[in-house]
Amino acid sequence: MKYPAFLKKDATIYLVAPSYGSPYDPYKSRLEKSIQIFQEMGLTIQKGPNIFHLQKEESNTPLLRAKELMDAYCSSCQFVWSVAGGELMTLILPYLDKQKIMETTPKWFMGYSDNTIFTYFLTTSCDIASIYSYHPHSYCVQPWPAFLKDPLSFLFGKKTSFQSYEKYEKEEKKEVGNPFYSFNLTEPVYWKSLDETKKETFMGRCIGGCLDVLLAFAGTCYDATLSFIHQYQQDGFIWYFDIFDLTPVSLSLALFKLKTLGWFKNVKGFLISRIPNYSIVQNYHGDLTYEEVLKQHLQEYQVPVLYDCDIGHVSPMLPMINGAIMKVQYQKNKAKIHYILK
Repeated sequence: MKYPAFLKKDATIYLVAPSYGSPYDPYKSRLEKSIQIFQEMGLTIQKGPNIFHLQKEESNTPLLRAKELMDAYCSSCQFVWSVAGGELMTLILPYLDKQKIMETTPKWFMGYSDNTIFTYFLTTSCDIASIYSYHPHSYCVQPWPAFLKDPLSFLFGKKTSFQSYEKYEKEEKKEVGNPFYSFNLTEPVYWKSLDETKKETFMGRCIGGCLDVLLAFAGTCYDATLSFIHQYQQDGFIWYFDIFDLTPVSLSLALFKLKTLGWFKNVKGFLISRIPNYSIVQNYHGDLTYEEVLKQHLQEYQVPVLYDCDIGHVSPMLPMINGAIMKVQYQKNKAKIHYILK
């Protein structure tokens, strides 16, 4: 596994929009403010041509979105940071140059949601570690809470151990006319386990992303998961899944697909996100529960299955370092994670 160099205080950050751009408020003003803050810290910000564009659910055509990403990754910058998630990042896959990526100096890439396409591709196809975490617009309001500091602390080589947070955001509290809203942390964080009778400690290579996005990727000609699993079979794997807009029925079909593709061979544990209250989930009126689905599909592996974890769309989220060895310690609804970069 290749690990990019940690950042220095005068690092160059290249902002890209491989899925959505941010041309409208509140995200445009939030991104501009974050850029100002990072520049005042002494960082150099390089702006990709698509970051303030959006038309028909894309910041640009798939070809030009891929070009922006490739130009950034093959530049002299130290860190490539996606400005937003989206819906159609999968379409850039035919235009990514795997060989060129592997020949250039490895760089950290960070983003989440639709950016799973590149975080997952980098790690499983190119053997380069990547980070599943916040986009830059989240940094527009200071002081930063611990969960925003954590991915930056990792990037600058200051921190490799993290712990679950205290409260989470059940609903965003946006203010009309004020793009610089803060996180609305109101609910106590309680990680859960399918087996609450014991504390859990487990270790394996960290891999995963937004499950909704992985479903479009899985089984395509770009999917190198089985080769990745074979390469690191002695380490085993901790799979994390950020669920965005899947009902329990959709989740059941998703896990069935990944199981039958062989993704869960040598699994050591699962980390499942909290479930956002988005449209599809809100409109589900069946009696199948998420916990029942997890038991049905994952209990057979006889490994720890933790859910309602600090991962993904429902803030706060811990930084997930794809490709790194992850050690998870869980007890009484709280968890600690530690990364080993080898």
